[in-house]
Amino acid sequence: MKYTKRLINDCEIYYKKYESSHRIDSISFLSEILKLEYNIYNYEIIKNNNGKPYLKENTLYYNISHKKNFIVIAISKKEIGIDVEEYISNKNYDLTILNYYYTSIERNIIKNNAKLMLEYWTKKESYIKLVGGRLSDIKGLDISTKKINQNTIYVDNYIITLSTFK
Repeated sequence: MKYTKRLINDCEIYYKKYESSHRIDSISFLSEILKLEYNIYNYEIIKNNNGKPYLKENTLYYNISHKKNFIVIAISKKEIGIDVEEYISNKNYDLTILNYYYTSIERNIIKNNAKLMLEYWTKKESYIKLVGGRLSDIKGLDISTKKINQNTIYVDNYIITLSTFK
């Protein structure tokens, strides 16, 4: 299985696009990366109280996100969260969600820019995944007050944000 690997702030991210008829199982992709990149063949996945998955008795942390035909996995020696969203330039995005999920400062920055709206969403969701929260925690979440590092990259029409603690 061919994939791309990138290093961002001591975290390795692996991603790949695939044909919709060949849906990739995220755990199979994780298994392949653990074998090929880390020589880990046997592992057990456990979850915390909020459902965040971990590798049992291992010093590596991972996080997975996928959108349609794109999957991304982050692996690090520290807690991480990752999210991916697809931006389609000619799509008519419902910007009314700005009033529900975004702070007033974020709404002023985003205005009517759907790409920025999605970028902020990936920042919020990757933070929630970093701390092991729930998606419902995104409403009104002000990520600017959190002590985290966030890196956003663009891969074709996909927006990926990686979150780590400072």
